[in-house]
Amino acid sequence: MIQANELAAITSTKDIRERAKLYNMNLPENKAINIVFNVAYGGNITLNELFVALRDNLAKYDPLIANIPVKFGQERDR
Repeated sequence: MIQANELAAITSTKDIRERAKLYNMNLPENKAINIVFNVAYGGNITLNELFVALRDNLAKYDPLIANIPVKFGQERDR
């Protein structure tokens, strides 16, 4: 699951569009948004838990990362 999030963060829209064509998915011409990819493995994790896991694991390679705080944005409409 972490690999899926990493790839989502670093993969270009062009790469996503090319990969989607392999699965006969038509993405909008100018962006790859509002497309759902199920990467679940049967468990649940919150965004806060994901952040902490990424931060803690990346801090092994760069100790400064350990001090990065969670930054909450505006709450979205429900």
